Amino acid sequence: MQLTPDHIPATLRRVHLRIVLEGTLFTRVFEADPNIKFTYAWDRYNVYRQRVHGVTVALVSVGYEHASCPKIVWEHQTTRVAGNDLLISMVGGFNFNIHHTYNYHQGEFLSSPPACLLVLFTYIFVSYISLVFYLFCLHIHFIIFTFFSV
Repeated sequence: MQLTPDHIPATLRRVHLRIVLEGTLFTRVFEADPNIKFTYAWDRYNVYRQRVHGVTVALVSVGYEHASCPKIVWEHQTTRVAGNDLLISMVGGFNFNIHHTYNYHQGEFLSSPPACLLVLFTYIFVSYISLVFYLFCLHIHFIIFTFFSV
């Protein structure tokens, strides 16, 4: 972010930067120079060291301290910042299939259609094989019981 322009007033002494993001406060003070640029790298954790998922809002404040003014003049802006991507969700101790995700920020249950079809066909195939095996065992049991139960 650009904190100062190409030409600064002669009375500007310091530039204050304050970023509040998920309860974490970051501050830095710069000497007054033209073209001050700063890039903030967020670790995507909140103040309690928990991973932040989805989109959150950062409050960025830039203060200009002049020699002729006893107070710092602040400019405040907010911006949306992306947190961590949603992984497989654990909701109430239950886990979804690897192909499904619950986005609790937007209340959406996300699934990929090819994965759903694969799960459905796998379930049908395993059910069919289980049924065939069960009928085969039942048939063998019937043959053994009929011919050898004399």
